[in-house]
Amino acid sequence: MQQNKNRKSTNNSVSQAATRFFLRFIVASYLAIVGFLKLVGPRQKELRGDEQFEVLLTGTFYSENWILSHIKPLVLSRECARVIVVTDFPLPTLPGVKVIMPFSWTSRFLGHVPSRLITFLWAGFRWRPKIVGGFHLLFNGLVSVMLARFI
Repeated sequence: MQQNKNRKSTNNSVSQAATRFFLRFIVASYLAIVGFLKLVGPRQKELRGDEQFEVLLTGTFYSENWILSHIKPLVLSRECARVIVVTDFPLPTLPGVKVIMPFSWTSRFLGHVPSRLITFLWAGFRWRPKIVGGFHLLFNGLVSVMLARFI
C-alpha cells in the first residue's frame, strides 16, 4: 500500500514538472517570436492629439456588463473613431461599434477560438487599426500582440 502511494506521488511530481516545462517552453517561444517581430516588424507610430483612430479588439464577451465596462468607454472617447470587435457572441448594438463574428462553418470545422482568431487576423490586415487588443491573456492577448507588430 505504501509503495503505491510513493509511485503515485512520483508520477504526480513528474507530471507537474513536465507541465511546468511545457508552459515555460510556450512562454519562451512566444517571447522569442515577439522579440523577432520587434526587430523585423514596422515601428510603432505615434498618435497625434487631434487624430481619431480605430480600435480592434477580440475576446469572449459573455455579458452585457463586459461591453458596458470595456467597449462603451472607448466608443465615447473623442479620439476613437470606431471600435471593431471580433467575438463569438452577438453584442448589443452600440453606435461606433462594428461587430464581426466568424462564419459558423469555420467555428464548426476549426472550433470557436481558432475561428475567432483567424477572423481577428483577417480584420487586422483588412482595416489596419491604430490600436489592437485582446481580452484574456491566452490566446487573445498573445495573438493581438503579434498582430499589432505585423500591422
